[in-house]
Amino acid sequence: MVADREVTLPTSLNLEKCMEFVEVCNASKCDIFFSKDQMRVNGKGILGVVTFMLNLKEGESIGIQAKGTDSDKVLDHLSELLSSN
Repeated sequence: MVADREVTLPTSLNLEKCMEFVEVCNASKCDIFFSKDQMRVNGKGILGVVTFMLNLKEGESIGIQAKGTDSDKVLDHLSELLSSN
């Protein structure tokens, strides 16, 4: 099952939040990708996620794609993390 979601960042992100994303992604059996414009990174790789997320600004939108059995559940969790401060 493939699930896509677009999420708007309410605030800029820090390193701690990026590490939380990677932990959630690695706990899932899904393949997870974050994308914006022409950039796409694997959610399970800390270097790619940190580089991607720290370059985002408040109010920007990103795409999240999950492919696997728990794709909706992991997208809900990642969306909730993005929405929280």
